[in-house]
Amino acid sequence: MMIVSTHDDKYQLFTQHNHSILSGQFVPYWRDDLFIGHEWFKDVQIAIREHDKAWIPLDKEPIWNDEKEIPHSFMDYPTEPKLKAYTNGATEVEQLSPYAGYLNSLHFLSFL
Repeated sequence: MMIVSTHDDKYQLFTQHNHSILSGQFVPYWRDDLFIGHEWFKDVQIAIREHDKAWIPLDKEPIWNDEKEIPHSFMDYPTEPKLKAYTNGATEVEQLSPYAGYLNSLHFLSFL
């Protein structure tokens, strides 16, 4: 779900996938001497650019967190639909690059 922040009693919502696309734009500026495994560079770039692909359908319709009185963020989004989205997202990324799909699945696991 979206990245949610508040400013002057207003909510700012930034989609997860836009965040991942932005993240991917930084990759070409990485220091080459600090990157180990140059043969995987393109796959890592895909993984970074697409790491939040799973959230595209969920971000289309934000849902309200009644307990916190704010839209759900990716951190507190209900588990069942989040797991389904993570599975679908990793599968989609895997079709672009098996290694990128693997990295994305590890990323998703870090939140559970």
